[in-house]
Amino acid sequence: AVGSLEWVTCAGNVRHRVDALGRKAPRGEAKPVAKVTEAEVREIRVRHAAGETLRAIAADYGIAFSNVSHIAHRRNWGWLP
Repeated sequence: AVGSLEWVTCAGNVRHRVDALGRKAPRGEAKPVAKVTEAEVREIRVRHAAGETLRAIAADYGIAFSNVSHIAHRRNWGWLP
């Protein structure tokens, strides 16, 4: 049992999970901790582009300012258009 263990980086561990188990990490709404839906992400970006403040958007969705900022600036949910 212990002989089958090896030291790897986090990225190496993820690679092993995908190779051995055929599973990728969930993203977007598939994550259990997701605060918003894909549709809401798109709405947040449209509202921000229209000049609405991030604080006002965050208050409407009941999420933290930092979450809205990361969504609006594509640090989170970056694969969505």
